[in-house]
Amino acid sequence: MTRDDIHRWARESRLYGVDVDGLDRFANLVAAHEREQCAAICVKQSLYYADQDRQAESGAAGCCSVLIRARGKE
Repeated sequence: MTRDDIHRWARESRLYGVDVDGLDRFANLVAAHEREQCAAICVKQSLYYADQDRQAESGAAGCCSVLIRARGKE
């Protein structure tokens, strides 16, 4: 998600006259929350598969959580 994306979506949503820097911060907070929720689901699946002795699936789900969280550092 780029700053241009955020501004385009704001225009598409008809959010005129909004503080641009505040809008950017808000969008980044929402994206971070959504990433963390998705990563948490992957961790839960990883633990479930580990309990089922399904190591390949557990590892794949664990890797997904790491990759999702890494997107916030791009």
